[in-house]
Amino acid sequence: MAVIARIGHLSKHFDSLTAVDDLSFTVEEGDVYGFLGQNGAGKSTTLRMLLSLIRPSGGDIELFGLSLATHRKQILRQVGAVIEQPELYPFFTGLENLRVFARLSGKPLKRAALLEHLEVVGLAGRADDKTGTYSMGMKQRLGLAVALVHDPALLILDEPTNGLDPQGIADMRNLILSLSRDRKKTLIVSSHLLSEIQILATRMLIIDKGRKVVEGAADTLLNPADTLVHLETEDMSRTLELLHASDWAGAIHGVAPLVLKIHRSRIPQLNADLVAWGVGVTRLEPRHSLEDYFLQLTASAPHVAPFAH
Repeated sequence: MAVIARIGHLSKHFDSLTAVDDLSFTVEEGDVYGFLGQNGAGKSTTLRMLLSLIRPSGGDIELFGLSLATHRKQILRQVGAVIEQPELYPFFTGLENLRVFARLSGKPLKRAALLEHLEVVGLAGRADDKTGTYSMGMKQRLGLAVALVHDPALLILDEPTNGLDPQGIADMRNLILSLSRDRKKTLIVSSHLLSEIQILATRMLIIDKGRKVVEGAADTLLNPADTLVHLETEDMSRTLELLHASDWAGAIHGVAPLVLKIHRSRIPQLNADLVAWGVGVTRLEPRHSLEDYFLQLTASAPHVAPFAH
């Protein structure tokens, strides 16, 4: 697969605050790339840098094989985005809003073509109603129609289900899947909801405090057949060195806390190896929940509810 986005050592500092810290990842053509992290993890800041809305403090952004620093206009003509709530004209109809944004994109379209775009997002029946009468979910879908009006190859969606009711969430989820499956779009979708990313993503990145925690195929990272083992010993530094020098190195999925991802049948062998190495084990706790996995890999905040079912 061709690489659509290649991000290298990206960082962003706001005075003393580091919002994004040495972040690197790649997005391949056809991906629904899940960008997962708790609120405040740095997701929106990263996406804004990909859209040239914020200037990076360091690092490189390459989209479609071109540097964003030197080919901004050429790149952004191939990108559509919905960041937070879409900015719409409430006294214009859905069709009039779409017509305005089509002209701004340099691709003025006739009514029939505009209606086709509204049909894609399920709004053709409300095309002539003022957007001030739209529900939150309808506004989100119209925002997506605006992002699609110039037929971009890449869509960037920041928390697209935020603030929606259950029906609105389901509608947006199905729309994203349809755009990937039927219209062959590449999408980057950020969320703090593991349940959403689990359904949508083909590949994903977990970010915490601006840093990459883990990246890979979603069905591998979120495979419930594997067991997550939370390990604590009397000498964590030595334990980590021993694990890295052994056959267990590939099972390490987090170091603070130390978490290994293994099949549950291998847990006795792990314990036996630790004993043979003379490691004093103080905790060896299997965890099976996808939520546990996420919370073990990120710094959990008690006031944040990162999951919805």
